[in-house]
Amino acid sequence: MTLANLGSLHYLEKNYEKSAIYFKKSLDENPKNVNALIGMGLLFMKKKEYDFAIQKFSSVIENYPSSYNAYLNIGNCYKELEKKELALEYYTKALRIKSFPEVYNNIGTILSEKGLSIEAIEHFSKSIELNENYYEAFNNRGSEFFKLKKIENAIDDFQRSININPNYESPYINMANIFQFEKKEYEKAIQNYLKGLHINPTQYVSYNNLGVCFTNLKKFDKSINYFDKAINFKLDYAAAYNNKGYALFCLHSFEEALKCFEIALSLDPKNPEIPLNIGNLMSVVSRYAEAVKYFEKAISLKPDYADAYFNLSLIKLQFCDFKNGLRLYEYRLSQNKKEKMFTSEISKRWDGLSSLDNKKVVVLSEQGLGDTIQFCRFVKLLPLKNSNIILKVQDCLVEIISTLDKDIKVVGNSAKIENYDFQIPLLSLPFLFNINFKTIPFENNYLFAKTDLIKKWKKKIGTNGIKIGI
Repeated sequence: MTLANLGSLHYLEKNYEKSAIYFKKSLDENPKNVNALIGMGLLFMKKKEYDFAIQKFSSVIENYPSSYNAYLNIGNCYKELEKKELALEYYTKALRIKSFPEVYNNIGTILSEKGLSIEAIEHFSKSIELNENYYEAFNNRGSEFFKLKKIENAIDDFQRSININPNYESPYINMANIFQFEKKEYEKAIQNYLKGLHINPTQYVSYNNLGVCFTNLKKFDKSINYFDKAINFKLDYAAAYNNKGYALFCLHSFEEALKCFEIALSLDPKNPEIPLNIGNLMSVVSRYAEAVKYFEKAISLKPDYADAYFNLSLIKLQFCDFKNGLRLYEYRLSQNKKEKMFTSEISKRWDGLSSLDNKKVVVLSEQGLGDTIQFCRFVKLLPLKNSNIILKVQDCLVEIISTLDKDIKVVGNSAKIENYDFQIPLLSLPFLFNINFKTIPFENNYLFAKTDLIKKWKKKIGTNGIKIGI
């Protein structure tokens, strides 16, 4: 057996020191020995000494320009050094010598990192054509489909990866991410996270995601357990502390929640979600000045943070600061808000200044039934005589809201209205009319029961005694 072969044998047995001795002896005898040069290059790669590895592989190419392995391994070195263009260059040279699935897969991963998902998919597909059992390529292609929101294609590839190698954790985790973040099917997400963690129980991000799934299912004790596991693997894991804090907040364990939020903020002081959570907690425990401070801190970190502005507006309104409160309350309509009031941007929104004379105006109810009942009175501030005012309300309220004013047409939310000039969210009317504490429209009655219904119920419940409506 040659010295180079002995070096290769020890390398395969992971006896890297002995392997290096035999490769060096082989090169002393013959500096151009391909196996010894390749072997030394691989040893340098093991030690992450990529520049030295490239030197060895380059020596192979100088003497043997058709060495596929040399080009492949130089490409791998440049990939590790994050020199993507050079890596692509050498992978391409390797493919000119030999069409090999691993090279197409490696090129695909680089293209993925460059944000070129379609091109990456083409290369992953090519590697699968060459090796139909290439489970890593199926997983990688699935990840690109996920980025492109081709969810069913992604699920199919992840499942095929699992079918080929059930002990490969990545497709389970990727499948779980789809069920958690795209489909909101948290039970299925939990099943897949647990399968991935069974294979590799050190994935702290998966423990955190499991905790979030249980939080969304309102199983807070279980979620806290998984956040703790994530923290045990990564003691400075700010996201897990923040998420644990939120779970404790939901359980009304406010002191413990605050401790978690404060740790999270110390670990990740530039994350606006953490001061938002602290502000929400302070608001719930009636420490309003501190709540304002934390909401403003969140806004300073993220100037377009709709949730922080909205929560700040609620405190302003609670303390009758109508000018600032109503202005900030408009952030409820932002498409950046976590829980959106409307599924899409409201088109042709009235700015409060444009003339409504001879215009068709649609007022849109929002939020709960009580909000519609309370705020419908503000519709009467619009120029009813000179414009066509249509108020859309929840279908079950059409009958009672129709008694508001004969010049207001009331229809259900299911009604389709076309060719309108303006739309107005109902709860924006106080802001648009610059309402303050003294100018809130007040009438003893602005909605009325129908006469026949009054007669009907008088017969049933009579006119004597105290009547309690539920």
